[in-house]
Parts: sequence; structure tokens; C-alpha cells
Amino acid sequence: MWLSLVLPPIPVKHQKDHRCYKTARNPLMNSMEHEFKLVQEEYGRNMLNLVVVVGYLRRLLSTAAAVRFLSQAEPTMLAEFQKIMDQADLRAAG
Repeated sequence: MWLSLVLPPIPVKHQKDHRCYKTARNPLMNSMEHEFKLVQEEYGRNMLNLVVVVGYLRRLLSTAAAVRFLSQAEPTMLAEFQKIMDQADLRAAG
């Protein structure tokens, strides 16, 4: 409140120019915004991949023949698949 008495508000017609001026003066902020958008896009892709993988594992582990084969041929891989499914179930429940 005190500061608004000292500094006059920016007129509406100059607000866009003011924002452009602030953005042009702060390239670090532009860089950070760009990096944030990249991280956001990567996170979205990773989440999509995770959903697809969990769906595939759910279907695979619901097949008795596949579980039997994995338990005999690749028991460590089966254990890892089951851990992934347990984590996915916990996240879905929570």
C-alpha cells in the first residue's frame, strides 16, 4: 500500500511495453522459462511412457504363462516388474 502511493501505476496502454522492457532486460529469466518449458515437456513424455509401460506390465503379469516363463527364465526381471507394479498401485491408491 505504501509503495503504491510512491510509484504511480503504469497506464494500461503502456503495460505491454513495460513487460517487454522487463523481459528484454532479464535474459536469465527468459532462459529459465525456456528450460522450465523443456522440463515440463519431458516430464509429460516420461509420464506417458510410464503409463504405457505400467499398462503393458499389468497385462503381461495377468497372464499365468508369462509369469511362469519369467519366473523360470528371468526371476530377477519378474521381481523388478512386480516392484514397478506395486509402486504404480501405491501411487494410484494414494
